[in-house]
Amino acid sequence: MNLENAPLFLDKIDETVKNSPDKLAIIDLGSGPAGQGASTSSSTRSAPSPLTITYGDLSRIADECALNLLDLGIEPDEPVAYQLPTGWQFIVLTLAIWRIGATPCPLLPSLREREVSFIIKSCGSRVLVVPDKFRNFEYPPMVESIRGGLPNLKHVFTVPSSDADPATSKLGGLLSGQSVAYSARPAGTTSTTSTASYASAFDRTPHATSASDSASRAANSPADASRLAARRPTASSHSQLLYTSGTTGEPKGVLQTHQTLSSALLSHTTTLGLTADDRIWVPSPLAHQTGFLYGMMVSFYLGATGVYQATWNVDVAKAAIEEHGATFVQAAMPFLADITRHPKPPRGLRIFIATGAAIPRQLAQEANSALGCRVVGAWGSTESCLVTVGRPDDPVEKLVGTDGRVIDGMSIRIVDDEGRELPPGEEGNYQVKTPAMFITYLHHPEWYDAAMTDDGYFITGDLATIDADGYLKITGRKKDVVNRGGEKIPVVEIEDLLYQHPAILDVAVVAMPDERLGERACAYIVLNKGHAVPDLAQLTDFLGERKMAKIYWPERVEVIEEMPRTPSGKIQKYVLRNDITAKLAAETQR
Repeated sequence: MNLENAPLFLDKIDETVKNSPDKLAIIDLGSGPAGQGASTSSSTRSAPSPLTITYGDLSRIADECALNLLDLGIEPDEPVAYQLPTGWQFIVLTLAIWRIGATPCPLLPSLREREVSFIIKSCGSRVLVVPDKFRNFEYPPMVESIRGGLPNLKHVFTVPSSDADPATSKLGGLLSGQSVAYSARPAGTTSTTSTASYASAFDRTPHATSASDSASRAANSPADASRLAARRPTASSHSQLLYTSGTTGEPKGVLQTHQTLSSALLSHTTTLGLTADDRIWVPSPLAHQTGFLYGMMVSFYLGATGVYQATWNVDVAKAAIEEHGATFVQAAMPFLADITRHPKPPRGLRIFIATGAAIPRQLAQEANSALGCRVVGAWGSTESCLVTVGRPDDPVEKLVGTDGRVIDGMSIRIVDDEGRELPPGEEGNYQVKTPAMFITYLHHPEWYDAAMTDDGYFITGDLATIDADGYLKITGRKKDVVNRGGEKIPVVEIEDLLYQHPAILDVAVVAMPDERLGERACAYIVLNKGHAVPDLAQLTDFLGERKMAKIYWPERVEVIEEMPRTPSGKIQKYVLRNDITAKLAAETQR
């Protein structure tokens, strides 16, 4: 597997458009029965009828959008910012941006004034595309409130919530509303419109002076085809600009190229044996790498069908699997827990890659039994893409509690603080090397230099072990270590044990400041429904019964309703550390 020369993803998309134009590219389940507000609970309301788009339709709609972006003067590699929820509009716009050699810069719909303003200033985008409303939040007032401080922002396009039909959508002004001879089809059918009929569906008109009043357009004329061909990106062109929220709270603009993401896609699909016959379920936000690369782009690279879900609802998830045939998903642990604990867990998935943390043994056992699929762990980052993953045929005892093993063509290692490689089983600093590595942090090459070793390894900031068989186990973030009087607390091991307590749904152990020892351990817990709050003594007794040394026991318990998480599912421990630090300070002042 030659990852450094992996076929480029745009070439793979064009191949599918040419050979299978009537194949479904998108099954868009929308926001589901939760409507404008997401819900993790079960609902008795039926999901709305999905919208479907074939590869041929998708290509033509994207071409029209691409030509209109060109009319705005968008340059090669220029970032184009958009804050759209998961759905066909996001996908069309992304493909259009790629087709003019520009750089997609998606923003999570959950971001607000401060974050959006920071990202637009940082990337310098002259374009911003937003919905009018999503999950009960109205975006135009937010944009209006920050626009005065964004002198480079020249064009704002607002997509109405009612503008959901690809046949008539204007995408806020980036489409004509007469995009193609498109008609919505049930998710199990294919298009009956031939490629030739689309050419006749367009009455060519002179180029409009602005995107908002453009006529129906696609690259049907030689002139338009030449315009797009001239902007065809190369392997080294920028393919993605994502800002990491991470676990530290400091956003960094991570730049990838068409070659680095294509390398990630080839390694992923080959390692897991995915094919065009798989259906890729995407419950994660498309504006996050998990949804963007390992959902949307995986389906494109395979020439497969993607099943997209804009807001989380477990019944819509069940429909994605049982009614729409989803066979593969990569998503965070909470998604796995919710479908596993559904009263009637869905059957049909082949592989569930659980990211964000190693799979707790109890949840893995429940999931394998309830879902009838292989649940494997993995490790990746926005910077490096996926580097380790469990294989479906790996021994069960190796899949539980690990983050898999290194993907062929990539390299991982554990080193001490002086950079010396450590033997199997010893904890140290986790570093990775991969052809799918990002090329820089936007405007901050010094951050990039600090994150890379002289021999090309990325310093992840994680602590980990690699066993004799090559299986990785993340043991914590270097910044998340609890150092109790010089003794390092095995945070992940404590969390894994506490996760087995019947009253605990979710758990995170963080450091709290201590005048004498420097730090002590505090356990934040989320309760399972119907269970009483366990006190500290009950939890430490539970750990003692499982033979954990007393020196490692948490010395305080805090109960919260839900964990603060990144969109990829990682617990933001800095939020919890700040919370307990503030509480201790307030208690001291009483």
